[in-house]
Amino acid sequence: MAASRDDVTASNGHIPHAPPPLTLPDHLIEEILQWLPAKNLLRLCCVCKSWKSLISDPYFAKNQLRGSRKATRLVLCFKNASHDFIIQSYPFPKVLNAVNVSGTKFIFGTFDWMVGSCDGILCFTVKNNPEFLVLWNPCIGKFNILPPWDTQQREGSYSICGFGYDSSTRTYKVVGGFSYEYDCGYQSIEAKVLTLGTHTWTRIREFPSVLPLQYEPGKFVSGTVNWLLAHTASVSWVIVSLDFRNDSCEEVLQPDYGEEAVGPLSLLVFRDCLCILSRTDMFLDVWLMKDFKNKESWTKLFRVPDMQNYGFCIYPDALCISEDEKILFGYRGYM
Repeated sequence: MAASRDDVTASNGHIPHAPPPLTLPDHLIEEILQWLPAKNLLRLCCVCKSWKSLISDPYFAKNQLRGSRKATRLVLCFKNASHDFIIQSYPFPKVLNAVNVSGTKFIFGTFDWMVGSCDGILCFTVKNNPEFLVLWNPCIGKFNILPPWDTQQREGSYSICGFGYDSSTRTYKVVGGFSYEYDCGYQSIEAKVLTLGTHTWTRIREFPSVLPLQYEPGKFVSGTVNWLLAHTASVSWVIVSLDFRNDSCEEVLQPDYGEEAVGPLSLLVFRDCLCILSRTDMFLDVWLMKDFKNKESWTKLFRVPDMQNYGFCIYPDALCISEDEKILFGYRGYM
């Protein structure tokens, strides 16, 4: 068999020419990186400046997280034996079998509550003097302290908050507000919205005269943040929806519960749809709105029977719903 040119060159003691290194186009590199888990992406930030810039881009993070949305994840916040606040994320099916709960230590030591999450970015209010808001992107392990709220909370007032994404401007937004009672007995909410990248809280005009009778962060669905609030006169529950496209509010009509007396309500998000949990003396019903803001699209998914036989004097808090329609409850630190 005849020797090749490279073989002859090598036999004469010369190193053959190596083929040029393979160079992938930028769009193909981005496509490959988007399939990697967030923990691996954080380590790859050290490869080169261009990769670090790409992985740090919020639009890259959004596209990367879009591919992992099929797996429902539950974010738990708790205090460990050292009194450190820990944040841990679980795939829903594994949360009840988790033994080693290490998680990530919250860098600010403590927080008041979690405002919400969107595209894998978490928003917290941090206890301090004064209190402030912070965003955490676990994909890159970075925190971002937001401009301070420019309105002083009055004693005895209730607060609302929410976090989401405005697809019309491709920006994330945070909303917060406090309820106020005037001398004449009239009550209202002063709410403001902050667009990330700016430093100004803008007041939301014509926010409904309703009050938060319990603390529950707004639920982000279809470009809107939604709260369960109460009319000041009748103390009846209403769903108030804030549209991030124009920062305007409207009421979302509730399902027809029938003749049964409905107790406390709560909101959840399931399959990117708004859900409402209605309680009676005997059951807990889970409703899903298939077509957002269309009352006729409310559908009862399933009914949970009375849980007093399981040692609960009241219904525990619903944490999330899995894709196979299993509902996870939390009660006094237990699930």
